[in-house]
Amino acid sequence: MTSRFALFVFAAATLSSCKRASPATADAGVSKASEATREGVLRGIGECVAAEVASFATKAAAFEQKAKSATSAPSDVTRKEAQEAWAAAIDQWERLEVMQFGPAATKSHPGGQDLRGSIYAWPLTSRCLIDQQIVSKAYAETTFSTSLTSSRGLGAAEYLLYYTPADNGCSAGANINTDGTWNALGAAEIAARRLSYAGAVSSDVMSTAKTLNAAWDPAQGNFVNELVKSVHGSATYKTDQVAFNAVSDALFYVEADVKDMKLAQPLGILNCTTPTCPEAVESPYAKRSLVHIVNNLAGFRTLFFGCGEGSALAFDDLLNAVGASDTTASVKAALTEAETALASITSPDLETAITQENDKLRAVHAALKKLADTLKTEFRTVLDLDLPQRVEGDND
Repeated sequence: MTSRFALFVFAAATLSSCKRASPATADAGVSKASEATREGVLRGIGECVAAEVASFATKAAAFEQKAKSATSAPSDVTRKEAQEAWAAAIDQWERLEVMQFGPAATKSHPGGQDLRGSIYAWPLTSRCLIDQQIVSKAYAETTFSTSLTSSRGLGAAEYLLYYTPADNGCSAGANINTDGTWNALGAAEIAARRLSYAGAVSSDVMSTAKTLNAAWDPAQGNFVNELVKSVHGSATYKTDQVAFNAVSDALFYVEADVKDMKLAQPLGILNCTTPTCPEAVESPYAKRSLVHIVNNLAGFRTLFFGCGEGSALAFDDLLNAVGASDTTASVKAALTEAETALASITSPDLETAITQENDKLRAVHAALKKLADTLKTEFRTVLDLDLPQRVEGDND
């Protein structure tokens, strides 16, 4: 069956003069090493992320349009179109999940504006809170954009668009169940309110997407310039090393989030008290957990090896320029191994694969562990980068 997913050590001073090319290697990307100044690499990375953000803003706009159409003219067709537009938006956002630095990051990080949470707050999604707001119609209030992110964003939209039974996710003792307000709505009204709620979510996501895009857009916030100017000190990054640390921290999403949360937990390797925990999958309603991981790895490949299928300057060029092409090769090998293992999975969703292709999922997990180990050792040491606190330990 055809797969549906066919898809160490140099001193820090050496890094300040990366214009000299490294010795020739079999890696085609090394040919760019002669151009790999730190400023150039930061520009390449910034322009890459800006393009990815712009693409997401476009898809968020399309999602809003389709979700609003489903609200005003509900039917199986308009609901399906809204689902497809949601899928296109979440696919692009999953690429950006590995690029959480600058405006998308939390305010505790340089340049952070806490924008990610309003777009996609996973794993903070509360079905019960969403259902409570279906009853109260809080999604229709002007204050909706200030409500908890666990009831907003693309995660909430997944539930609202894909879940069709007329039950709710709250306990029997919750007010909407004890006072009868949920049952009083009836199946038809619940379905209608879910679509209306999805429409409100789509507008909220679009608003944040515009803000994020404006922050990166060269004609507006031009956050790319903050990265580039860090070589001499920018308002956001006092040094280029601080900028590189911010970007490299984002790369570790493949360990803390993909390897540990998206794979290890459902597989029963980590934070699971039963043989497996399929209920911990990322996308339980649309069944796109495997696709999300594919897109996460695609985003990692883009951030590490550059946009334009590696034609733009990125981390690999910086490594090659200082003679660390072996580290580049190690990252590429582990990433390719993970991608290949993913592409071999024929199950329609992660839940099924946990039962029927567990060995293949564990192969993906093992490859991601190799990738994370290389990032934490060779990569971090060569470029004199700090290790994010949340990945200092590895218990699986």
